[in-house]
Amino acid sequence: MILRKPVMALAIAVLFPCWAAQANAWSFCIAVADAQKRIYVSTLFPFTAPGSAEPGFAVALARQQIPHDAVQCPRADDEQTAVTMRDHAIEVNRLWGRDVINFRWSPRQ
Repeated sequence: MILRKPVMALAIAVLFPCWAAQANAWSFCIAVADAQKRIYVSTLFPFTAPGSAEPGFAVALARQQIPHDAVQCPRADDEQTAVTMRDHAIEVNRLWGRDVINFRWSPRQ
């Protein structure tokens, strides 16, 4: 029983940085539609949990009857890095000849 407080303090000290890092993390989603030579790109949103955004983005596209291939939602440690990653994805896909479609979506919709 004496060890409880130090163990709890250690657990909080170890876990808190993880919570804090995820609280500031940002993400966006992309879905390629190779047959149409397009890529759909979402707006930025605060990161929720690994693998949680992809199904929602796919469903939102499907509801609009937008054909697409795989969905990816990369994560960045901060908003500026997410902006840079998104801009780079847009630039590369334009170089590959794909039309970039901004698709207003976030996991809370």
